Formats: sequence, structure tokens, C-alpha cells
Amino acid sequence: MPGYIRTNNHSEKPARIHDALSGDEFVSDIESNSPQEDQSLKKEIKAKLDSHPEIDPHHISIHAKGGIVSMTGEVESLDEKSTIEALVENIEGVSEVVNFLKVRKGIDTSDGHGINYGGHSL
Repeated sequence: MPGYIRTNNHSEKPARIHDALSGDEFVSDIESNSPQEDQSLKKEIKAKLDSHPEIDPHHISIHAKGGIVSMTGEVESLDEKSTIEALVENIEGVSEVVNFLKVRKGIDTSDGHGINYGGHSL
């Protein structure tokens, strides 16, 4: 997964951050909330996504640790991906969003006429 994010003034590959958030790796420079706070934040995010009329959250996984939120899964369009990221960024307690959401292959109707192949619009 290409790209980098900043965490406590250290560049981290997003895949490493995602692994840490999903429990596959421990990253010492991510300060953790209590497990209850992380779980509460995750529930709040899921509730916001569920209640949004333009978002289908059924193919999205959310991980949260210390205010850093990682999202994986598939969405229908680039607009949906952007809407989800903006919504999550504005939730109290979220300090960073790592967005690994992919646009499903096929037609991206966000602009009414684009075609999307593996996340790249033509």
C-alpha cells in the first residue's frame, strides 16, 4: 500500500499503521486510548456511516487506536470514498485517518460518465 502518513513526527508506511491498528503489529509511537475508548470511537464511526444516506458501509472495516482510524474495504465511487473520509475526520476523538478504501472496478458514476479500473478513472 503506497504512501506515507505522519505520526508523532515519524513517517510511517500506511500498511504498518494499519497492521498496528488491526492488532497485527505493535507500533510504540502510537499512543493508545483505553480499549474501551478505542471501541467507543469505532462504534461512533460505524453509527455515523450507517446513518448517512449516501454511504453503504457494509464493505468497510474500521480499526481505531489512540485516535488514529484505519479504513479498508470497497466503495462505489470516489465521491463516496471522499465523503467517508471527511465524515470520519470530523468525529471528535479522531486525530488521523488512514484511508485504504478502494473504488470497485467498473463504472464510477461520481461524475456521471467516468469509468474506473482498479481505482484509476479513465
